Amino acid sequence: MSLLDSDPADDSEHLKINQALMAEICLHVGDLETNPTINRNSAKAFTIFIWMLKFPSDPTDFLDAETPGVETPEVNQDFLDEHEAFARKLEQALDGLEQEYRDMGVLYHQIPLAIRADTPAVLALPKIDPYGLRVLKGVFEPHNPRTGSAFFKDWLRVETALRNARDVIASVDPAKISITMSGLCLLLDSVLYYLKLAAKHLAPVRNNMIKLKGFLEEARRLGLLHMRASGLVAADLGEKSSKEGLAYREWVLTFPEVAKGEVGWMEAEKVLRERGAAASMNWRNEYKGLGEAWEAEREKDGDKV
Repeated sequence: MSLLDSDPADDSEHLKINQALMAEICLHVGDLETNPTINRNSAKAFTIFIWMLKFPSDPTDFLDAETPGVETPEVNQDFLDEHEAFARKLEQALDGLEQEYRDMGVLYHQIPLAIRADTPAVLALPKIDPYGLRVLKGVFEPHNPRTGSAFFKDWLRVETALRNARDVIASVDPAKISITMSGLCLLLDSVLYYLKLAAKHLAPVRNNMIKLKGFLEEARRLGLLHMRASGLVAADLGEKSSKEGLAYREWVLTFPEVAKGEVGWMEAEKVLRERGAAASMNWRNEYKGLGEAWEAEREKDGDKV
């Protein structure tokens, strides 16, 4: 007997287990962010976490095997809502990393080039770790778009998996769905596959961000020592003639909303520079009506971008 011809009671139990699993994931996924005993940067940990949730905490949570499954638009919508809730959790996690990445990029570009150079500004002081600087330069002074960056390889895989999951969810009209209960299980399992794939690739993204943050903190610590000793100050990224500002603006060009032409690079770089990464992430709302005002500012401020 094929899965599509399986017994309705089995279908009911399958759906109930799937529903309980997704509900538990949505309730407890926050533990991966806050519980110090969980290595949230391990893909294996997340896989084991999902596997453990398949064990019922209370047998009464499941339908009796004799209870037939009832297919209604409301039930279908509940299942889709649960999958969407998990997708939102992952999207929010990725957005948080993007915001942190942009904050870090501004701090990196504010380190004067004289201090980032191979020869330190003050010879008597220790050099910034050359390897760490190479990593930072490769990430924050890219010569290629994100699609060609090794740093964003897993990042883009997370985005693709989430997009695929949302495409499957969007393809279902809960009020008109006419597939069998087993067919619905297969459909929802397909969504769950993409969500687990996104979670798997999110772990190395977090790992890379942790390493990058460590390199940046060390570079800024030594950079501040050199700045105090040499009299240098943090780079003004808004200066038109600033080499640091030019590198900063070229980095902003790699932002997804800029690369896709949804936002002009001048608006993007200024929102990030003046209002911070949180405003930069909220570009659909933050950038409204700013174009004309900033155009007027640029006419008055010739040395700024």
